[in-house]
Amino acid sequence: MSAVDAAHVLANRVKKLGICGNVPALLVYERPSSVWHVTHHCPQGMAFPDLNAMMIADGTSNQEINHNALRKNDNKQREVVRKRGPSIERKTQRLGRRGKICVLLYQWPVTGIWRQTVCCPDGKALPDLNALLELHEGIPFELRARPKI
Repeated sequence: MSAVDAAHVLANRVKKLGICGNVPALLVYERPSSVWHVTHHCPQGMAFPDLNAMMIADGTSNQEINHNALRKNDNKQREVVRKRGPSIERKTQRLGRRGKICVLLYQWPVTGIWRQTVCCPDGKALPDLNALLELHEGIPFELRARPKI
């Protein structure tokens, strides 16, 4: 699978993590054409924190930042995040190691802590994440229905 295909699949998984887990989730990565791609989901009534302030300058992975209060999630939603979250973090790190910048940010539903994975190769810098999110705020996303077997 090429890096572009892997990034597209990862973007869909992050979107589903946010929708099915009812948690805020954000994925930002740089495409080979140096265009930034943003995938995000934020449940109704919630907002992302100041993203630039949450990012760590040295690009360290898997930081936990306690920012927002707890949300009420049912057991199924917590299980979705518990199972899918770490897998998506590993895939984000793999995608980031291919030479492009990649940022994953989502909120853990039980504790309210924000999980962050940042892959930023030497010599590159993170973009203004708040501005990127504002540009892509109004783009709708629909989940495709799976065909019955």
